[in-house]
Amino acid sequence: MERTLGFLLMLIGTLSVIHTVQAQSQSQEGFISLDCGLPANELSPYTEATTGLQFSSDATFIQSGKIGTTTPLISALEIRPMGNNSYITKSGSLSLLYRVYLSDSVRYIRYPHDIYDRQWHPYFEKSNWTEISTNRLVRNNNSYDPPRLTLATAAIPTHADEPLKIEWSNPEKPDAQYYLYRHFAEIQDLQRNEIREFNMVWNGEVLPSDPVIPKNLAITTVLSASPRTCDKGECSLQLVRTSRSTLPPLLNAIEVYTVIQFPL
Repeated sequence: MERTLGFLLMLIGTLSVIHTVQAQSQSQEGFISLDCGLPANELSPYTEATTGLQFSSDATFIQSGKIGTTTPLISALEIRPMGNNSYITKSGSLSLLYRVYLSDSVRYIRYPHDIYDRQWHPYFEKSNWTEISTNRLVRNNNSYDPPRLTLATAAIPTHADEPLKIEWSNPEKPDAQYYLYRHFAEIQDLQRNEIREFNMVWNGEVLPSDPVIPKNLAITTVLSASPRTCDKGECSLQLVRTSRSTLPPLLNAIEVYTVIQFPL
């Protein structure tokens, strides 16, 4: 599991740019701000008075393929703002560790299916999980709006009495803090005598929340109210069915972020 997820994290790192959310930095260590098209006779770098950020000319960072005096340009720049009630942290900013939907697929999902142009990669453990799916419309309206396609599939443990486990290793940053966003939707037609109910266990500790009962064809997002840490970089999330549940737990999609603490 850890080797497979480690490979997935490397793949995501090569295909996507790390998302930084709610940046509150007063320092630019590790970052660079560019002034596109700054005239050659103007000072570079310079400090912008309003923000206090230092900007540099983009002249040494671009290659236009032409020789002579040219004016750099950007054909289009799209910004998709999210609501103020999503991806909230107590401190610092968020850096994407991974964002996956649980499906035995090779398709990664992004805009236009994701209105915020987030990238969702498929992830599935064939040796431990069974995939369930639906062709019906799953309502995805909440503060996070994951694509409906990511909610139309889910993983359940192949052995119904076992927990569904998501585990990863981060030995380089054993003290890292994590925010988790778990997306659930019931996509099977349950009989009157059937119930799907489960608890969430983080590194052996049952999380102090009510058991999860996924809503029929509608999203439920369970998020971390405060950051979580792992045991020496070994992270484990388990979904464990309750004693009254007749069905195994399920998970449709999950996002995991680490906390960036910027220097003051």
